[in-house]
Amino acid sequence: MTEDQMRQQKAERPLSYQEAQDNLADLRRKAYKMAEPFATVATWLKHMGSIDKKPIYGQGEPGRTLVNVESLGERLSLDDVVAVTQEINKTEDLLAELGGLKSLLGLR
Repeated sequence: MTEDQMRQQKAERPLSYQEAQDNLADLRRKAYKMAEPFATVATWLKHMGSIDKKPIYGQGEPGRTLVNVESLGERLSLDDVVAVTQEINKTEDLLAELGGLKSLLGLR
């Protein structure tokens, strides 16, 4: 690698690394938001499977369950979960690779 190429690499790597970190943070926020409807359904299913279950009522609405499972169905997509998980893994791998290149180039 020539000296000019080395300088160019040193200039580009920190930016690429920061972009990958920002992307990973965005993906993790997305994953966190995606977990909410799954957690709600899991709680509801556990409750419905309980032998000594008592109805879950909404505030001021006797006889109505608090969980509207039908509306959650629109937000439950295992395909989306798999896609985000794969993107997170890919971005983490990229960060590890960029981190190694930064070390080789003597960058922090």
